[in-house]
Amino acid sequence: MTKLIPIILLILFAMSCIGCTEKVHTDADNSKGNQTLTSTPVQPIIEHTLDDDVSVTVLKTTFLNKLKTADPGCFFVIATIEMNNTGNTTYNINPNMWALEWDGMMYSPDIPATYADGINHPQTIADNELLVGPGGHQIFQIVYQLQSALSTEPNPEYSIVYLGE
Repeated sequence: MTKLIPIILLILFAMSCIGCTEKVHTDADNSKGNQTLTSTPVQPIIEHTLDDDVSVTVLKTTFLNKLKTADPGCFFVIATIEMNNTGNTTYNINPNMWALEWDGMMYSPDIPATYADGINHPQTIADNELLVGPGGHQIFQIVYQLQSALSTEPNPEYSIVYLGE
């Protein structure tokens, strides 16, 4: 082991001597005269995102209609989503394609509540009626049921997450 230490030190010394070198240009090296380099500004690529197309408002309630109330110890979050699709992506407004992030936790939609009377969501079976293509506009609602004990914040942070492509 003691014989290895001087060898390791020698290798480290040799590696530090090699290092990076820089060639210094003098006037004698510059045979073509003074040249100036011009830089062209790089235009940043701004990627179109879902946030550009969606506006979300939420309402907390325990009552949707006389037939649908929240389970004991729970409340509903009704997310009203207004979509103006200005991009090239087609979005599916099927409720299973959307999740709610509320106070750092992800929630799936309450499908029976989403299709309850008084909730603005297309009641259709045809998949093509649930698509919002480029240039399309749609306002729809999705209902989520949350446990009251998990959300005690008066003004929680929330966001809608699109689970599609």
